[in-house]
Amino acid sequence: MRSLSHVLIFIVAALIEAATSGLAAAQSTDPLDRYRVQRDAFVDGFRVSGQQDRRQLNALTSGLAALAQRSTGEVRARALLELGTAQRMGDDFQAAIASFSRAAEAAQPLGLRDVVFTAWIGIARAHEYGTSDHGAAATAFERAVDAAGAQMTPKQNAELTGYRAQLEIGRGDSSLHSPCENQFPN
Repeated sequence: MRSLSHVLIFIVAALIEAATSGLAAAQSTDPLDRYRVQRDAFVDGFRVSGQQDRRQLNALTSGLAALAQRSTGEVRARALLELGTAQRMGDDFQAAIASFSRAAEAAQPLGLRDVVFTAWIGIARAHEYGTSDHGAAATAFERAVDAAGAQMTPKQNAELTGYRAQLEIGRGDSSLHSPCENQFPN
């Protein structure tokens, strides 16, 4: 009987460990997740009502700014990227450009090419749609192309092509060309 009780204790301990390790895996350790949920709620609210909830956006931007301030490395770079996105959504284009620039600077030495790319495309959009500085937008777009590199992902290709298409349509040019033609052959 004594050996049976040891086996049962071992089994119960193993089950508890399995349950708690599964629970820990289900809970995210990414400090940006809660801010992404806030951002998505803001976007959803805007889509439904057509109104920007400034309190919600202010809470998002202040939380992201605080996270970026107290973080280092990848978390800081990604927090700055999210902050730039939130600022651009709130039409604070100069602040967005500054945050995106800091994100690119923080991500570059870490080899976070996706963050560098997204930051530069964010700068291009902020200039194009907010400051109307088309020269700065074109420069940022080229930096995004450079950040994507020769082995750009399909997502990067789509973002670059979509951005260029928006610009060309805005100028009345319907002859759309991919910025990376022949990158992904059929």
